[in-house]
Amino acid sequence: MIYEARKDKPVTYKEPCVGGHVALDANQSAGGKYGDLVKKQCVIDTEKYNVSVVA
Repeated sequence: MIYEARKDKPVTYKEPCVGGHVALDANQSAGGKYGDLVKKQCVIDTEKYNVSVVA
């Protein structure tokens, strides 16, 4: 669901970026899976990698 934060700036669906809210349980679940991935793959602090989110 998309809600307009400001009536003077209506949503056009052409915005280059948006801010959103994630439910706590979904955020914790994704964070846990991410943490497991980093540990299992032995990702080091300075290593570069990409994260793709699939819904």
